[in-house]
Amino acid sequence: MDDELLLQKFDVNRACADVHEFNNNKKLGYALAASDYLVAREFQPYAALTPDKALCAMLLLDSLWGTQVSRYDRAGDIDTLQTLQRLYEKNLGLYQECLSQLRGVKLESDPDAVCRIASNLFRPLVNEGETHKKHHSFVSKFLHWHAPEHLPIADSRALRSISSLQRKLGERQRVAPPTTASLYHRWIKFYGSLIGALSRSDGASRLEQQDRESLPAEFARSNSLLRILDKVFYMRGEPPRKPTAGSQDAAP
Repeated sequence: MDDELLLQKFDVNRACADVHEFNNNKKLGYALAASDYLVAREFQPYAALTPDKALCAMLLLDSLWGTQVSRYDRAGDIDTLQTLQRLYEKNLGLYQECLSQLRGVKLESDPDAVCRIASNLFRPLVNEGETHKKHHSFVSKFLHWHAPEHLPIADSRALRSISSLQRKLGERQRVAPPTTASLYHRWIKFYGSLIGALSRSDGASRLEQQDRESLPAEFARSNSLLRILDKVFYMRGEPPRKPTAGSQDAAP
């Protein structure tokens, strides 16, 4: 993808405004910045968690981000987060090895390597092939905090805005709900291309500076460029407002 076209369609100036708006959200106040601050404290980047710590981190993330993962439990007596914890514990050695491997890889220069490693992190927790499982997006959020410079968050709001951008760029294989590792790869490769383009211009440093300077002082931290971009696409993916009665857009 041509850097100039990608950055033109992405619009760094608008992205900086998106980041500022996210960090100063009038509706939620400090809640968004505070949640990132608290969740990040549960993780040591590129290191696996102990099983007990993993469950605490999942509970905190589920609560603060309103993901409501447990509502998808159909067994009645088995909590989804405890199931995820058991899968995590079962594959703990794999997680330690894969996270260590990610340290030596750059997303923007070798997205294929990141995809290979990410598959081994993603698959054990999503039970691919079991289509009734609905926690794929939550898994991407949980994994992001393990590897904040490599593993993107995949959610419905970001999906809308990224897919719209890719459509403008003529991309045929657009991001999709990450129900399999191969579909999660599309998110990784998209962010790898965008981060590469931003890093070859002043876009990366501008976004990082905007994020740093617009965060409330109480919850200021150095976010990865991946997390900053997730804020951008979250803001851009806001669903259309429903028309109110009496407005020009209201149905007759």
